[in-house]
Amino acid sequence: MERKRKRKESAREKYAKTARTARNTDPDDEKNLVFLENEEKARKPKHEPERKKQKRDDQQAALDYLDTFRGGELTFKFNKRHQTYLLSHIYFPNVLPDSHFPLFLKYIFGLKGAARMRSLQEASDIISD
Repeated sequence: MERKRKRKESAREKYAKTARTARNTDPDDEKNLVFLENEEKARKPKHEPERKKQKRDDQQAALDYLDTFRGGELTFKFNKRHQTYLLSHIYFPNVLPDSHFPLFLKYIFGLKGAARMRSLQEASDIISD
């Protein structure tokens, strides 16, 4: 005789079931209000970084990344985040200063794949406008 075991519900399944139930019930119900308030609190990030500090840190990290590129292949390590930041701020002289621009040109000379195509497309769009 084989006995079928009841599978325990995971915490995620329980949460999903209660969320569906709470959303489909009367909005004036007190239990529903408490649940929805707790759900909103759970969705909010506990710590929001300051945007200006974040932007300055990103800019400095990207410039440091270019400086390590200048150091040669032994010290340089590819970083997608820094590359994306640099490529999206090519045309902003306050972000990418003139002192780093020649180094940046050497860096983008070695671009390959989608990043190269996207950069070429952006440049041709700006030239044609």
